[in-house]
Amino acid sequence: MRGSIRKRGNVWYYRYRENDKLIEKRGGSKEEAERKLNEVLYRINNGYISDSDILLKDYMIMWLEDYIKSEKSENTYNKYMQTINKYIDPMIGAIKLSDLKVIHIEKFIRDLKKVKVNTNNLISPTSVQSYYGILRAALNKAVKLQLINNNPCKFVDTPKRAKFKANVLTIEELKLIYVKVNSNSYEDYIFRLALILHLKLD
Repeated sequence: MRGSIRKRGNVWYYRYRENDKLIEKRGGSKEEAERKLNEVLYRINNGYISDSDILLKDYMIMWLEDYIKSEKSENTYNKYMQTINKYIDPMIGAIKLSDLKVIHIEKFIRDLKKVKVNTNNLISPTSVQSYYGILRAALNKAVKLQLINNNPCKFVDTPKRAKFKANVLTIEELKLIYVKVNSNSYEDYIFRLALILHLKLD
């Protein structure tokens, strides 16, 4: 399939035919119009779905197979695949890539936070941030491929990791431990000294 570029006023446009429909888009400079046309023709000639019709779940698999598989480790690839299949596809995969908005991303994050990993525990904030990061990375690539103009994740507050809360011993608890350590070994001596100095041992 071939396309063409032409100048209208001071702006260059590129044109191509897809599904028996002639499509014309603004390219900016001549070089930019040629580059965009070549990218579009490459996607069409290699069997990619039309920009306007591709679903998020189809794009995620394309991104995974065409880029992640060759650029990342096998463990990373498998982790991304599991995240896409288990969370991204079921929750927002049916939305067209071009229709994806901030509201969809925010709902995706809210729904992730409600997922139960077992009877008593919800999915961790760290996992929520990780899964969101995979989606954000995929959409960043979609922008570079000119499948979308902007990444909606740019306008979403990044999920926060859970803050570590240390369990600090009281003075009474420290005294009790000190009394119970009666050995004269070097290790126990260091331990008692650390208690006295209120140090936290690893």
